[in-house]
Amino acid sequence: MKAGASKGNAVRQLSQLLRIEQEEVMCIGDKGNDLTMIEWAGCGVAMANAIPEVREIANFET
Repeated sequence: MKAGASKGNAVRQLSQLLRIEQEEVMCIGDKGNDLTMIEWAGCGVAMANAIPEVREIANFET
């Protein structure tokens, strides 16, 4: 995988291309590879079965 590649960077780049503000982005995840994405999003959501690290940084849990 390319250095610096992450779901967070991917969502950031996509939102820039689509001209969507960070505050308008919601990301949902449950595993460690979702941490950067949930942390970057304006609204981060952890699944109920998420690892503790994801649940800690999420704004909401579902």
